[in-house]
Amino acid sequence: MYSDGSEEEVDSEGKSSNNGKNANYISEDDFDLPKLIPIRAQTAPPRPLTEIEEFRRSPDFLLLENTVMMSDHLKQRADEKYDLDSEDGQRACKRFLNQIERLCEVFKADCAARTYREQFSKAYKVLYKEGSLCYLTEILDSAQEGFPYLWVNGEKYVFSHEVLDAGRKLFQQFRIIQNIIRNLYERIIEDTVNITVQSIIEDMAKHLDEFDQTWVNYEQIYVLELMLIEADARRYITEAIETDKELAQIEQKEKARGRIVVDTAEYTEKRSKLITILGKINSVANPEGMGRDDLGSEILLAAEGIFRRISPTQSKAVRNLAERIKKAFADFKTLLRKYD
Repeated sequence: MYSDGSEEEVDSEGKSSNNGKNANYISEDDFDLPKLIPIRAQTAPPRPLTEIEEFRRSPDFLLLENTVMMSDHLKQRADEKYDLDSEDGQRACKRFLNQIERLCEVFKADCAARTYREQFSKAYKVLYKEGSLCYLTEILDSAQEGFPYLWVNGEKYVFSHEVLDAGRKLFQQFRIIQNIIRNLYERIIEDTVNITVQSIIEDMAKHLDEFDQTWVNYEQIYVLELMLIEADARRYITEAIETDKELAQIEQKEKARGRIVVDTAEYTEKRSKLITILGKINSVANPEGMGRDDLGSEILLAAEGIFRRISPTQSKAVRNLAERIKKAFADFKTLLRKYD
């Protein structure tokens, strides 16, 4: 049976003749399924960083953290003092002290003036960089050791109680500043921080001020006292230089008068004084018993007489000995003028 063209053909078994498909059926391939739009998980807008979190990202905090790390690298001895004798120990301490200097600058510490260094001798001035705090490991080492006296040229020089007391305070302050920096760092990195950046800056600056003032108190009196000790230990050299100058003036005066050999009472006295000083220098420069101070000017006078009277053909050995004595005295005078 056929219907109009709009109906499908049905066979005797009631099945559709359209290959078993309903004419109104649309296959999945023909059906335009709606495209799935991926859903992105929406997050809340970023929370603004707190003041402390901002500080943790700053160069100032990195400097603080590095200082703590430098402190960990300091080498301690069995007596709880620091190893400043080995190269590694000195290097570690120098790095830490440099970090302290940078902290003073960054946290605006009110450091003490260094005008007292203008009084230092050239030997000490060369150790310091002008306009810099210059925390030297040598100063810290002397503070922690606290030796009560020094032996210089065979003489014992005792440090004052003020120097020893200031040294003890500096060493204590050196240990305190390490603990303060570490405690402050650990408070900043805690999950729950109850401090402000301003309080961090003020607290750090306060303790850096105390460390710097303690350092200056010791450095000033320690170096100045060292200079006094050295000046006293050099008194023989200083006296010898001045005496040699007086001899040179007499020689020039006598030569201007046409005298080749100077034989005045004043000249003899000055030269005897210089030889006596030479003996003292010789004795303190050779403390193991090899230096003598009992050789007087008569030996030089005898040597000069022998050198004038005896020819090399008469006694070469005696003349050579006299020449060596004369040369030793002349070399000593040359050395004095070099160090003047």
